[in-house]
Amino acid sequence: MLCLFAVTARADEASDLSAFMAKRRQILESPPDERKTLSLVAAEELAREGYYTEALDFLAGMEDSTATAKLEEEFLSDTAFPELSDTLTRTAAATARPPASHWNGYVQTSADYDQWEGQDHPYGGRVRAKLEWLPAQSSLERVTSVFQGTDRNAYFDFAAKGSFWNRIFKVESEALAEKKLWQTYGDSLDRAYVAGRAELTTRPLGKPLSATLPMRAEAEQFRFDRFGTHSSRSFWAGPSLEAVSEDLRKTLVISWELNQSFYPNLPAAGYFRHGPVAWAEWYGPRLSVDAETRYQTYRYMRDTSLYRQNNLETRAGAFVRTWPWLKVGVRTVGETEFDDHRDSIGVKSLQTLQAAYRLSGSTWSVQPQLVWEW
Repeated sequence: MLCLFAVTARADEASDLSAFMAKRRQILESPPDERKTLSLVAAEELAREGYYTEALDFLAGMEDSTATAKLEEEFLSDTAFPELSDTLTRTAAATARPPASHWNGYVQTSADYDQWEGQDHPYGGRVRAKLEWLPAQSSLERVTSVFQGTDRNAYFDFAAKGSFWNRIFKVESEALAEKKLWQTYGDSLDRAYVAGRAELTTRPLGKPLSATLPMRAEAEQFRFDRFGTHSSRSFWAGPSLEAVSEDLRKTLVISWELNQSFYPNLPAAGYFRHGPVAWAEWYGPRLSVDAETRYQTYRYMRDTSLYRQNNLETRAGAFVRTWPWLKVGVRTVGETEFDDHRDSIGVKSLQTLQAAYRLSGSTWSVQPQLVWEW
C-alpha cells in the first residue's frame, strides 16, 4: 500500500467555514421578518473580524442585490418625481465611492516546548508576522503575506484575491516557499507550493438558476522526494447548476467533478477522478432536510493491481424542531465501493497469467441525533 499526503502551511479556514454554515442555518430557520436583520448582523460580525470580502459575499448571497438595483433604477427613471430622482441619484453616487485602501497586520512571538521520544531539543521559539492589504480598486480585493520562522522551519506565504465583471469572475492565487532547519533529513524537505483558483459564475445576476464553473490548479515541489512527501501536480474543475428559491430555503446543486492528479517522480500513483454530484437542502418552519450523493470513478496510472475504483457516497439528514432550542432528527451515511484489479501471476512450468477480478463492499450507518442550541 502506498500512502501519499502533503501538508501545506496555509491558514486553516475550517473553523471560519463551520461558523459561516452555522450562521447561515440560523438565519434560514428564523422567521422571514427577522432574516434581513440577522443577515446584516452576521455580515457585521465578519467585517469586525477582518473578513470584509466574506462579509460582502455573505450579503450578496442572502440578498438579491441585482433585482434591488434594477428596481431602484426603474424608480429613479420615473419622470413623475424629478426632484426626488436627482436627490437619490446624488446620494447613490456618494455612497458608491470605493473605500480607501488600508492595511492590517500583526506580529506574534512564542516559546515552545514539545517533548517527543528521540527529540534532542524540546525547547524552541516561533515568530510569525502577517500583513494584509485591502486596496480600494474594485478588481483586487485582498493581498496577504505571511512570514513564519521557528527552530524547525521558515516559510513565506503570499496570497491574492480579486474579482471582475461585478464578481461574475473571481480569481485567487497563492505561493509558498518553505525551508527546513536543523532536522535529520536536512534540506530534503524544502518545498515550494503554488496554487490558483478561478470561478466563473452567474450568481451575481440574481436569477433562481445559476451556472458555475470553478477551477483549481496546484503544484507542490520538494527538493527531494521521500515517503509521504512526493512532488505533485493536480487540476480540478466542477461545472455545476444551482437552483435556489427566492426565500433561500430550497437549494439544489448538480455538478460534475473532474480531477487529474499525478506525481512526476512516481507516475504509478497518479489518477483521474470524475463523476456526478447532487446536493439538496430544504428548510421549513419546523422541518429541515438535507441530502448529498456522489458517484466517483477513479482511474489509476497502473498496469497491475488496483487500476479502477467506483465509489458511491450518500448522506442524508432530517430534523424536526420541537422547541426553539431543541431539534430531533436522524442522519444516515452510506458508502459502496467497487475495486477493479488487474495482476500478473507467474506460475511454474507455465507462462505468466493475467488475472482480473473485482472486490466490492458497503458500509452504512444510522445516527439518531438531538441538537440543543442556546
